[in-house]
Amino acid sequence: MLKQHYPDFYFREVTYEELVQLPASSLSLPLVIKPAKGFRSVGVYLVEKEEDWPSICRQIQSDMIAAKEIYPDSVVSASSFILEEWIKGDEYAVDAYYDENGEPVVLNVYKRMFAHETDTSDRIYFTGKSVLKESLSKVEAFMRSMGQVISLRRFPMHFEIRVTDSGRLIPIEVNPLRFAGLCTTDLGAHAYGINVYEYFFEQKKPNWAEIIASLDDSYFSFLCAELPLSIDGRSIESVHDRRFVKNFSDILEYRLVSYEEYPTFSVVFYRSNSLEENKHLLELDLEQYLVMK
Repeated sequence: MLKQHYPDFYFREVTYEELVQLPASSLSLPLVIKPAKGFRSVGVYLVEKEEDWPSICRQIQSDMIAAKEIYPDSVVSASSFILEEWIKGDEYAVDAYYDENGEPVVLNVYKRMFAHETDTSDRIYFTGKSVLKESLSKVEAFMRSMGQVISLRRFPMHFEIRVTDSGRLIPIEVNPLRFAGLCTTDLGAHAYGINVYEYFFEQKKPNWAEIIASLDDSYFSFLCAELPLSIDGRSIESVHDRRFVKNFSDILEYRLVSYEEYPTFSVVFYRSNSLEENKHLLELDLEQYLVMK
């Protein structure tokens, strides 16, 4: 539907059966592969070299089998996959809505942080004055252009974008009728005092000029202590949470997650004066805090 705005962007959708039969030589590399219906970056991979293709296909099969034990088919499905060109640039996640007149209302903007270029984990998102100042106008302009193609009213959404070095914004995904999952959306409540559900249902609009003026240079971050899908949560005896929290300088909220049900043992909201703490946390081996049965 947005192809008119991105006429040169390469993508194709294939079934799993078609995927495993694709010869590596037919791929336009580098590209990203991901389930058309997915969550938490399960089954998302960057393919850079032809020789990596067979092993990535095997890993995707393993991921999908493991995900089926955790998530319903409505959340993660192996029925079809998207191949799309690799977008180099900064990545942002946004919760927003269109009001009753079709005007875009941005409720938060988070920047995603990666350990390295091929990292696809959801471990850390952060926000703050600098993130808002560099992204808000671009995000609002994107929503206006999307609103010209798709007429939406009183419509909430969560979407993710990348902004290239040249300043071009390209959408990665748009999720209708929901905000960010697994507690991520609550980072906005800690950073700017915005409850996105309250703002949507009451059709309230943030005064971003006042919010930005009220913020200092601190970074507000969200960390998802996610574990590999290969670890069966039922085999975990306990987690050394007290040891784990020592990695944070200023915790705003620490939430326990049922690791027997989801491959995650906690989510953490925290504040820092620089991004050095986030860099350390991205490299942290979380399995060291597990006590196995």
